[in-house]
Amino acid sequence: MDAAAAFATAAGLTALAVLPLQARADGGSASSLLSRQDAIQQATLWMPRGAQITSSNCTEMIIDSSIRYFCSVQWGPAAQ
Repeated sequence: MDAAAAFATAAGLTALAVLPLQARADGGSASSLLSRQDAIQQATLWMPRGAQITSSNCTEMIIDSSIRYFCSVQWGPAAQ
């Protein structure tokens, strides 16, 4: 693999580490190399204003000797 391809691969993996993986009307999921809290924060980037988190589920995986946190978050309307 040449230097340009290695850089492109590293840049793509870095982008995956900080961008939400999936967003839906009622929840989202994301991964982080930093922490469980960071993955939850990334998963809520598209949460509507006024909504509140109703549940979250996180999994830790070791990938290439590094811990990666995968979290899914569900949200709903704010309690009245």
